[in-house]
Amino acid sequence: MTHDRDDTPVSGGFDLRLARRLLGILAPHKWWTLASLGVVLAGIVPSLVQPYLYKVAIDQHILPGRVEGLQWIALAYLASLLVESALLYGEVLMLEQTGQRLIHDLRLRLFGHLRKLSSSFYDRNPVGRIVTRVTSDVESINELFSSGLISTLADVLKVAAIVAILWNMDARLTLLSFAILLPLGALSALFSRALRRVYRALRAQVARINVHLQESLSGVRLLQIFRAEPQNRRQFEAISREHMEVEKRSALLEGALSALVELVGTTAVALLLWSGGIGIVAGSVSLGTLVAFLQYVQRFFGPLRELSGRYAVMQAALASAEKIFGLLDTPPEIVAPPAPVRPERARGEIEFRDVWFAYAGGEPVLRGLNLRIEPGERVALAGATGAGKTTLVKLLTRLYDPQRGSIRLDGVDLRDMDPREVRRRIGLVLQDGTLFAETLGWNLRLGSDDFDEDRMWEALRQTRAEDWVRALPLGLEEPVRERGANFSAGQRQILSLARALLFDPPVLIFDEATSAIDPATDAEIRASVREAARGRTLILIAHRPASLDLADRVIAIDGGTSHQAAFSIVPQHSSDPPLRSPLKQPKQEAAGCCSDETT
Repeated sequence: MTHDRDDTPVSGGFDLRLARRLLGILAPHKWWTLASLGVVLAGIVPSLVQPYLYKVAIDQHILPGRVEGLQWIALAYLASLLVESALLYGEVLMLEQTGQRLIHDLRLRLFGHLRKLSSSFYDRNPVGRIVTRVTSDVESINELFSSGLISTLADVLKVAAIVAILWNMDARLTLLSFAILLPLGALSALFSRALRRVYRALRAQVARINVHLQESLSGVRLLQIFRAEPQNRRQFEAISREHMEVEKRSALLEGALSALVELVGTTAVALLLWSGGIGIVAGSVSLGTLVAFLQYVQRFFGPLRELSGRYAVMQAALASAEKIFGLLDTPPEIVAPPAPVRPERARGEIEFRDVWFAYAGGEPVLRGLNLRIEPGERVALAGATGAGKTTLVKLLTRLYDPQRGSIRLDGVDLRDMDPREVRRRIGLVLQDGTLFAETLGWNLRLGSDDFDEDRMWEALRQTRAEDWVRALPLGLEEPVRERGANFSAGQRQILSLARALLFDPPVLIFDEATSAIDPATDAEIRASVREAARGRTLILIAHRPASLDLADRVIAIDGGTSHQAAFSIVPQHSSDPPLRSPLKQPKQEAAGCCSDETT
C-alpha cells in the first residue's frame, strides 16, 4: 500500500506573502466582509459600556445611598445585554455567510485547476492527497475566515479600546495590570513555530489516511480474496496511530498556550485586587473604579484567551494554505498555444515523426518512432504488454507530449492545437469502461446537452446494447452506482463504446475495448465497429487475434532497443487467413521505438 509523503514546500514562521494571498481571496467578497466586520465591531460597544455602568452605580448611587436614578442604570445595563446578544447572533450569521461564500469559490477554483493539470501530475500524486486538499484543507481555511480573521481583528480593537478606557480611569493601575503582558508575548512567540510544525505534520497525516482509505476501499475485493485484511488493518492502525500522536502534540501545545493566558489573567486580577485595595484604603481609588477595573481586565483577557485559540486555528489554516496554494501554483504541462491552429478538415490523418518519449524518471518507452496512418485507414496495434501501445494512445490524445519529435493530426502538430480540439476529434474506448454515479443517459453524453435521446438510442443500437438497456426499469434514466457496480464489466465496455460512437469523432481508438466480453458478443460488436468505422480512422489495440480482422494493417510493436527493428506492417484483407501472431510475420518496416517499460 502506498504511503503518502507530501513534499509540498512549506515556509518557516509567519509568511507575509502567504497571508497576503489569503487576504486576496477576500477581494471578490469585500462588501460581505466589510458588512461582517461592521456587525462584529458594533458588538464591541455594549460590552465596553457595561463595566462603566458598574462604576457609576457604585460610586454615584450605592455608596452615597442615592436610590434615585439607579433604575435607569439597571435598564441601561439590561438594554446593553439585549443589544449585545442580537449583534452576536448577527455576527455568527454574517461570518458564516462570508466564510461559506469564500470557501465555495476556493473549492471551485481548486476543482477547475485540477481538471487542467496533466496526466503526469496524477502519476505523482495519490488521489487521497488531492481529496485532502479539496476537503480538509479547504475546511481549515473556512474556520479561519468564519471564526478567526474578522473576529481576531475585532478582538484586537476591543483590547485597544479597553486599554484606552483603563488608562483614562487610572494610569497607575493600568500599568500594574499589564506589566506581565511582556513575558506573555515572549512565550507566545515560542509557541508559534512549534504549532506551525505540528499543523504541517497533521495535514500530512490526514492526507496519508485519505490515501490509505481510498486505496483500501477501491481494492477491498482483492484484499478479501487474498485474505490480506489483517495486514491491511495493521497498516491503517500504524498510520492512524501516527496521526493520533500528532493530534496529541497539537492538543498539548494548544492547552499549554491557553493555560498560560489564563495564568497571566488570574495573576493580573490578583495584582489589581492587592494594589486597588490599598488604593481604596488610602482614598486614592474609589470602589466603583476598582470594580470596573476588574470587569475590564476580565474582558481584556477574555479576547486574549480566544486569540490563543484562534492563533491555533490560524496556524492550521496557514499550514493548509501552503498546500492549497502549492497545488494552485502547479502549472499544467499540456496547454493550448497562444494562437492555436485548427485543421480545416477533420480527415483523421495521423503521423508520428521521430517520436521519443519516457515517463518521468524512466527509460525511453518510444525511441524514434515513425508511423503514418492515412485518413479512413483501420490499423491494429499488437505486441507484448508494456511494449508501448497504450503510450501511443496517450500521446495521440495529448495526455502527454513527446520529449522529441512531433505528432501530427490532419497535418497539424498537436502542440500547435488546443488540447480540447485534439480530443474532440478522437473517440477513445478504454479497458476499464469508466462510468460515473449518474444516470445511464448522462454517462453516454457525459452531461452534454448536444445529444437527444434518438441519437443515444442509435449509438446503443450500433453496439447491440439497445435491447438490454430498454429492458432496464428506467431505461436511459437508470441510476449507475459508484464505478458502475450494477453493470458487468462487459456491459460497461459496451456502454463506453456507445459513448464513443455518440460523439462521432473522425478517429476512433479501442484500447482492449472488448477484453471483458464473451466471444459471441465480441463478434456482434466487431460487426458494429466495422460499420461504425466507415469514413473514420480506426486504431485497435487488442490481444485477441479475432479482433485484428477489422484492420487494414497490423502494426506489431516489439520490445527491442532503439537499434532493433520495432514494427512489422502486414496488409490485411478479408480473403487472408486468420492472423494468429502478428509478431511472427516476416515482413519488417519502419525502425522505431520501444522498451519494455510498463505503459
